[in-house]
Amino acid sequence: MSQEKLSERYTIEELVGSGGMCKVYRAIQKDLGRLVALKLLRKELAADVVIRERFLREAGICASLHHPNIVEIYEVDTMGNIPYIAMEFVEGNPLSQLLLDGLKQEKALRLLAEGADALACAHSVGVIHRDFKPDNLVVTDKGLLKVVDWGLSRSMVDKRKLTRTGTVLGTPTYMAPEQVVDGQLSPATDLYALGVILFEILTGRPPFTDKALANLCQS
Repeated sequence: MSQEKLSERYTIEELVGSGGMCKVYRAIQKDLGRLVALKLLRKELAADVVIRERFLREAGICASLHHPNIVEIYEVDTMGNIPYIAMEFVEGNPLSQLLLDGLKQEKALRLLAEGADALACAHSVGVIHRDFKPDNLVVTDKGLLKVVDWGLSRSMVDKRKLTRTGTVLGTPTYMAPEQVVDGQLSPATDLYALGVILFEILTGRPPFTDKALANLCQS
């Protein structure tokens, strides 16, 4: 799909996010008048087979999950050689920001329960999120929690390894020790992260700092 073809189908309004791998735009799908988030892999990374496959796998995994607390995928295609995902545009704030703003504990626990329900849905079909953390739990303006950013997710059914040897992916504070040490993954990986967030909600801080966790894993 060319740049012109993409413009025929979507009206790009603004850049809303930019990371090391992707750029995310707020856009309108013209034929349906639907607000979407367009997530494009950075041009300089599109030639990397591992990165490209991981990006496309995110779309495939997300598209297979149907749950009110999981971001919905609308379309997967390419613009030239650059793959993109058109997905539900989630308007709201990450749980991490709401906790800093003083979100009441009772409401935070209710929201976390919604996240746990989303994980249960994913685990039931063999999918592990692998980066479950407050930054990836977005609370909409209507108060509904959405689990986003499945870019590091892993299907236990699909045995392909798309992570280079020696590379640890995730956020150390919320990573299970076995995930850090030797990359072992299971539904317990996400449940550990869930427990860390629960601890953070109840005490105001995570149980370990990144440095302390690293020292624990090396001992």
